[in-house]
Amino acid sequence: MRYFRKAAERGHVEAQTVLAWCYDNGIGVRRDARRAVHWYRKAAKRGSARSQVNLGLSYARGDGVPKNREGANRLYRSSSAGGNRVAMHNLGVIYRDGLGVRKNRRLAFHWFREAARLGDADSARAVGTLVEEGWGTEDPRQVLEWIRRAAEEGDADSQVDLGIRYVEGKGVRRNPSEALRWYRRAAKQGEPHAWHNLGQMYRLGQGVPKSWPRALECYRRAALQGNGGALRWLVSYYSGEQAAPRNARLASAWIRRTEMAARRGANNACCVLGDHFGGQDGDGPDPGRGVYWYRQGAARECDACLLCLGVHHFNGAGVQKSYRRAGALYRRAAELGNARAAYNLGLCYRDGDGVRRDRRAARKWFELAARLGESDARRELAKLSGRSSTR
Repeated sequence: MRYFRKAAERGHVEAQTVLAWCYDNGIGVRRDARRAVHWYRKAAKRGSARSQVNLGLSYARGDGVPKNREGANRLYRSSSAGGNRVAMHNLGVIYRDGLGVRKNRRLAFHWFREAARLGDADSARAVGTLVEEGWGTEDPRQVLEWIRRAAEEGDADSQVDLGIRYVEGKGVRRNPSEALRWYRRAAKQGEPHAWHNLGQMYRLGQGVPKSWPRALECYRRAALQGNGGALRWLVSYYSGEQAAPRNARLASAWIRRTEMAARRGANNACCVLGDHFGGQDGDGPDPGRGVYWYRQGAARECDACLLCLGVHHFNGAGVQKSYRRAGALYRRAAELGNARAAYNLGLCYRDGDGVRRDRRAARKWFELAARLGESDARRELAKLSGRSSTR
């Protein structure tokens, strides 16, 4: 570390970047975000794209420097001009989520696509998602090729994504055996989502003989890493909800583990607990306790928790009945991309529940829900079109 510091003080750009990274992550030195920013700035002024990206991250997080999303945006643009795919991906996230700028899916798509062309796996998946939502004109086969390339290079998230595509037949012919192969490759790297999906395949007998013992082992491996889907199935199974004998001791143990995950900040764990106690429609054994956990997740902008909390307010389950509050929660969830929330908000506008009746607004939210894959929204749009054509 002493030699890196000497080289950095003499103006060696790579040494400045490495020294900043060490301070940023506490490698070989005590973590010091301010010193990290100091050395990132020096290297960034000398043209280091990696330092520009990392300095942008510090500005975006407010780590060692006042939060400045506009400054982060400028740094990402500067480093992306030099072909830095991480900066391009971050610009895509900024425009997709509206972080310090107005949301712009077209620009988000542009930057994700540029990063994907340079081999960024996260960007390839983001392009795929935007294409499926109707944004951009990229050929889905090209997107699939980017994801496959990243998967073959060992990216676990891309391997899981490819497995899902083979299970669902998205852009490829359905092939459970091929999905199994990709899930297993990702699971070997410890990817919890891959273990969860392997559990699903053993539970349903997709590409393998059906086996509850193997499914439970896969779920257990995923749940130990906080995977919400796996926690949900284990709680459900040991609670006797899956045609299996109830095991109160193990059910309580997995509920406690889920609560621990929720308190550590896992939104999906909050949703699992809310569903277990309150039921998604408010028909659970303890709606009040369910509302508590939905609120924890909603405070962290979990779209599923916002939706379910809205349903509880709409039905008056475990909380005071309020159509107006339900509509506000549906809107927040819909803006985060939740299809069912957009559909429910459309119903509110159609029927005048908590909002002024407005068929144009209802159509707008039904159209969004339909784009996001909600089949009930398509039926409502057909009904609205039928009514308008008869007038």
